[in-house]
Amino acid sequence: MSGWIINVEGTRPHNWDIAKEHSVWATTRNHAIAAGDDVFFWKTGGGGLIAHAIAAEDARPVTEPEGVPWPDHADRHYVSRFDLERISEPPTAATQSWSEMQVVAEFTGLANRGVTRLDNTQGIDRLRNLVLGVGMSHIPPALATQVEAEREALASDVDARRFMQRSVAVRRGQPQFRAELIRLYDGRCCISGCEATPALEAAHITPYRGDHTNTPGNGLLLRADLHTLFDLFELTVDASSHRVQLSTALKNSQYREFDQVRITPPNKRTAAPAPDALKSHNTNFNRAHGSTR
Repeated sequence: MSGWIINVEGTRPHNWDIAKEHSVWATTRNHAIAAGDDVFFWKTGGGGLIAHAIAAEDARPVTEPEGVPWPDHADRHYVSRFDLERISEPPTAATQSWSEMQVVAEFTGLANRGVTRLDNTQGIDRLRNLVLGVGMSHIPPALATQVEAEREALASDVDARRFMQRSVAVRRGQPQFRAELIRLYDGRCCISGCEATPALEAAHITPYRGDHTNTPGNGLLLRADLHTLFDLFELTVDASSHRVQLSTALKNSQYREFDQVRITPPNKRTAAPAPDALKSHNTNFNRAHGSTR
């Protein structure tokens, strides 16, 4: 999968609001944006990195009957469009430095290019975490190793392999495990209902320690950003009620819509999340946030 940085012109600030309202973006040139790709939005004129989204479909030609929702279509001539699932819009820009983004995501290119393609999967992960880190208990522009180190401090049974930097394929979960969860959850994130298969990941409730932990009862099918937050103990699923519990930081963010949402169960009762696994995750979540519940 690829990532993309797309400029939102500071002189056309309403275009981003319209994009959010209609969950769509369009470009004046054709780009090979595919379903599941990470899309980062950079507001020119000092606005900085303002949002992260996932492409919900492959980019396709703009047709006359469909058009695009922006009022400047007549003079801009948009040729390609794709639907979005908006993932994260921090209250302030994640960074206002193009140079910092280049370091974090390991790419070259000018800020005025309009659309910049990212092919370094670890860089895309770090840039995504940079957006997620704003407005929370500051998660640094994390390397995967740092994310795993934080989890190990809370859970002593973390496998040493979780300290290794993981590729996107590994992040999604072992292929057979992920495929099984996709089937059991009917291809939808059990929290958000997201149906964009490339954006779905197999999350282990208790840390991966070999094939014996790749069981449906130890897994949840989650959208990529929710998987990251689950691993960071910024959210958990209550073992008794199966309702989502959020950290204080997330309750004060756009993720508040998921607070106390009951997860969608798998289509087989025998594949339901294991109570002991959820209790272990609940304990680590409470410990991370100073609760003794």
